[in-house]
Amino acid sequence: MARKPRTKSDSDMLDSNADMSVEGRLSRIEVELEDISLVGDTTSKEILKLQGRFERLSKDFDEIAEGASAEDLAQVQGSLDEMGERFKAVEEALEAKGAEFASVKEETSAELQKLSAANDATTEKIETLETSLGERLDALKEEVSQASTFAKSEDFENYKVEQGVALETLEERVKTENEELRSGFASLKEELNSENEKNALALEEKLEEKSGSLKSEVEEIKSSLDSLRESLDGADQVADKLKAVYSDVEALQTKLDEYAPKFEEAVAQAEESQSEIDKHLSAIKMAMRLVEQLDERVRDIGKSAEAVTAAAANAVEAAPQIAATVAQAASAAASAGGVAPKAAASEPVEEDEPIPAITENLGYDLDDILQVVISHRASDLHLQVGNTPTVRLSGDLVPVGDTKLAQDDTKALIYPAMTPEQRREVRKGHEVSFAHVSSDGTRFIVNAFLERGNLSANFHMLRTEVLDFDVLGLPPILKKLSLYQSGLIILTGPTGSGKSTTMASIVDYINNNRKCHIVTVEDPIEYYHKTVNSLITQREVGTDTQSFNDAINMAMRQEPDVLVISDIKDADTLMAATTAAEKGFLVIAAMNMPDTVQAVRRMLSTFTGETQRQFRLLLASCLRGVISQKLITRADDKGRVPAVEVLVVDMAVSDSILNDNLDGLAAYLQQGGVEGMQSFNQSMSALYSRGLIAKDEEQYHEEQQPVQDFSGVDAEIHLQEQPSNEMNDNDTIMNWL
Repeated sequence: MARKPRTKSDSDMLDSNADMSVEGRLSRIEVELEDISLVGDTTSKEILKLQGRFERLSKDFDEIAEGASAEDLAQVQGSLDEMGERFKAVEEALEAKGAEFASVKEETSAELQKLSAANDATTEKIETLETSLGERLDALKEEVSQASTFAKSEDFENYKVEQGVALETLEERVKTENEELRSGFASLKEELNSENEKNALALEEKLEEKSGSLKSEVEEIKSSLDSLRESLDGADQVADKLKAVYSDVEALQTKLDEYAPKFEEAVAQAEESQSEIDKHLSAIKMAMRLVEQLDERVRDIGKSAEAVTAAAANAVEAAPQIAATVAQAASAAASAGGVAPKAAASEPVEEDEPIPAITENLGYDLDDILQVVISHRASDLHLQVGNTPTVRLSGDLVPVGDTKLAQDDTKALIYPAMTPEQRREVRKGHEVSFAHVSSDGTRFIVNAFLERGNLSANFHMLRTEVLDFDVLGLPPILKKLSLYQSGLIILTGPTGSGKSTTMASIVDYINNNRKCHIVTVEDPIEYYHKTVNSLITQREVGTDTQSFNDAINMAMRQEPDVLVISDIKDADTLMAATTAAEKGFLVIAAMNMPDTVQAVRRMLSTFTGETQRQFRLLLASCLRGVISQKLITRADDKGRVPAVEVLVVDMAVSDSILNDNLDGLAAYLQQGGVEGMQSFNQSMSALYSRGLIAKDEEQYHEEQQPVQDFSGVDAEIHLQEQPSNEMNDNDTIMNWL
């Protein structure tokens, strides 16, 4: 900042200061520096005080922000942001001036120290001169005293005569020397005072310039602080407004709290009303289905009526001719003594049976009970006259509700899923299989049939979630077998042992790890696979193809890399699968046999004579492995785990097949011939050692190894604990059923 020009009063002050001593001026400079320091401290304190006030307003703003309007919030927030920026600017300016003031103070202190040192040196010189001058004056006084004493003596007169001139000369010399000393001392003192005063004036001017600049800056900071104080006063007003708004919000919240019980009561009434509405929705759905069926029936009747009308018109036109022909025939018959012919009776056309309505006693429709199956991860639903709806859950049949189904109840539940043609077929005593999709998109394979003349059905749920080997608890060797490029892999086990789940896991593993074409032939399709890295073609026997044998032979023309067969039921299918493996395809097939050796024995015994010999050669060359599994109840009763027997085919196994030494094959399996090979006993011992099955389960299966029926639980062989699918009294749908 430019230096402020000196005014007249300033010159007068300097002139008056010129009369002051150096010590006085130094004292005045120190006092002025202290005043400036106090001004800076006061400004800092004011800033801290205003900053505390600003923070308090910010805190109040945060507390009442929830109850303020967006406009007020925006206004206050803008003011707070602006004041925050101004605070920041003032603080930065004050810090800068504080640093500058500290620098000036440090420089001034250094100058003061120099002046003080110079003053001390001057004082010391003056004291030295005064001492020297005193000593010389004392010497002169001594000479004068001696001269006076000598003057009083007798010899003075003679001496006076002799030395008269010398005495006068001495007096003059003393006088002259004394004057010279006084003049030199005065000159030296004047010179020193002049130099000190010059330094003091320079320092005073420099300090005046700095202090004037600092005072000006401090005044500007004070002005900014006054502006901030006014802004904070405005913020106080906005805060008061926000507090008033917050009070209104609290009052409104109090009113809402008062109305909350009434609102909850209204919600409860609405829920009760919704429950009543839901109860009537089933009846409405059934009524809509009945209307559709009636419309269809009316259309059929209308078509029949049109045909009857046309036939009647034709009959009317042909009536005279027919009458004449009949008369002639009657006349001829009478003349011949015969009997007149009778018109043949036409065969009646069977009409579609109407769908019965859902009775109040039943209270639910097909989709409702299918949702029970889906939510509890059951595998099958059985509907039968005289029994409650029953689901298969974790291998056990569990009744749903306590209402036994009447004949109309089974029709009301099953008929809506069928077409009119399917309903006519089942009434004729034919079993009908078809697919059904529930309201949430879950697919079911349905088999409808007559049981003691009454309509019955089984709904089997198809699964889309495929679990990997580790989750299912399957041995790692399956990964290696799954990635073979060619050969035959047999998966065996009793019904319900999880073969479908294991096969789906193998397909999924190939799908994720190979780029190939997978063709499956299934009866029925139980898992739907989506393309990941492989192209998957899924064909269902009875729907997409006539038989397993036909599908396998046709698959050879579809360029497959992997062929999956859900069940080998006859010699033709077995031969077709083995031939495909011999041609270079990887074939994975399932069959129902209790263990691996029995599976090999069954395949060889399927053929006789020369055909058996040829098949033995074929099987020994292309078989890669046989996997057999069964489900064992977990020790914690939370599902079941698979015990898996694996026969990995090596040269020793191939020789046993060629030489029909299957007993030796069993012994070789027990020894664990190659890596990954294990027997059932070894698998169950491993499960027991891991605490997954109880000791009695291990002993029972090692001794008995029975073939048990666990149908419909292919997805229940998880090694890891899965979410519970048990039904409980708190299940809303179950309570309603």
